Amino acid sequence: MQHRGGSQMFFDEKIREGSERNEMQELREKRDDYDDIKEINVELVESVEGLEQQPMVVTGSPFEIAGSLDCTQGDNRYNVASDCGLVSCSNYLKLCGIEVSEDEIVGYALANNLCSRGYFSAPESWGGTNDQNLETILEHYGVGSSVFHSDEKRGSIGGIADAVECGHAVMIGVNAGCLWDDPNFVGDGRANHQITVTGTIRNESGELAALTVCDSGRSLGADSCRVVSVSDMQGFYAAIPGASAIISDRAVR
Repeated sequence: MQHRGGSQMFFDEKIREGSERNEMQELREKRDDYDDIKEINVELVESVEGLEQQPMVVTGSPFEIAGSLDCTQGDNRYNVASDCGLVSCSNYLKLCGIEVSEDEIVGYALANNLCSRGYFSAPESWGGTNDQNLETILEHYGVGSSVFHSDEKRGSIGGIADAVECGHAVMIGVNAGCLWDDPNFVGDGRANHQITVTGTIRNESGELAALTVCDSGRSLGADSCRVVSVSDMQGFYAAIPGASAIISDRAVR
């Protein structure tokens, strides 16, 4: 498998340079997380049907950037926990080279009525939003974006892969229950969860085999770079009513 990036060297160098014990410990943990993510997902890549015995080409450096992305939603001062779309905004902006925390985005969304909130409900249930609000948030931070439904060419699985490979940031609306293989989260079967697409995986003949995504819904370290096959994408994205992709208007990576 071919992929490029210097995250491992970065973590090693910063550990050597660090002078504060807590900073050094944090960097070691990040390096260990990176190693775990890489090991877990290389195994997943090799298990994708059709890729077992042939070279693979990974675009987007998803394993290298995984350690810098947020795979844990609800980590904000407002205790807003249903904020997968807002966390995806943070990750999307990070791919654009813009550092904005979940905390800041949640605060902005709450202040501008760009996410759900209820005066008679616990904040843990707040944070849901829609494509138009996400576009508005991204525009506020300087990134113009457009929405494409999964039945449109640019919103199709192939269109998403093309966008990622051309350097665009992408987030998609999916069905969480189908993504996680958990009927408790299927709901009415429509799109109900946002994740960020971070890379593509093709076989040596150029055929798209899988995408990599960052998913904040389960707060799992490995979900910062989860490998999902094209056939799985059909089930939790392409075949889902209301599924769509938000794609940056220009290349950002």
